[in-house]
Amino acid sequence: RSPWVGLSIEKVKGTRREPWEVEDLSRLFGTELFMAYAIPKQSKACLDAAYWIPLIGAFSGARIAEIAQLRADDIVRRGSVDCFAFRDDAEGQRLKTDAARREVPIHSELVRLGFLDYVAAIRDGKASQLFPAIPKASHSSGPGAYPSDWFGDYKSALGFGPEKVFHSFRHTVRTALLEAGVAETTIDRICGHEVQGSEGARTYSRLSVGALAQAVERISYPGLKLA
Repeated sequence: RSPWVGLSIEKVKGTRREPWEVEDLSRLFGTELFMAYAIPKQSKACLDAAYWIPLIGAFSGARIAEIAQLRADDIVRRGSVDCFAFRDDAEGQRLKTDAARREVPIHSELVRLGFLDYVAAIRDGKASQLFPAIPKASHSSGPGAYPSDWFGDYKSALGFGPEKVFHSFRHTVRTALLEAGVAETTIDRICGHEVQGSEGARTYSRLSVGALAQAVERISYPGLKLA
């Protein structure tokens, strides 16, 4: 007879990550950085990355490391739809899981804010990385480490506690899509999660880029005004 039968060990969980509410996003994106493109001078802010990476997180649900390692040629056009290509083909790129390898249509709000113009400027400057100021392979935790450290300081200075972090954008996007009636299998593909459900849903379900674009456009934050 096993002496462990009937016994359990309680595991202390870390701080629960909470999604950003619209009021939180208004405060987060209501500073001069986002209202006037006032790029911070701290080196770990990595210049334009400080502006674009949080916005991309809020309108894609992508992980900070996935965004930080994007190359200029990872912004691809599929038919009439511009997409983020999250992949690990280039040196220094890595993804958390196989499901993280995906293409996600770029939300129209990012286009309105000038993201594709930014991409064009980076390409004109012949830079390979989408965010050239992020040190390449200079941190053991990967390219997302410096933007993550900076964002932690930024949101803390605005009064947000440990329950609100960059990863909270993933919870926020998932919640927004669920409330908009988007199927969970579609949400999994957008966020780079292993698709749940039946074997058929996991293996045979393939969404067109047009269908994915329609789903991404359902990410909406009523009341949030971005300059």
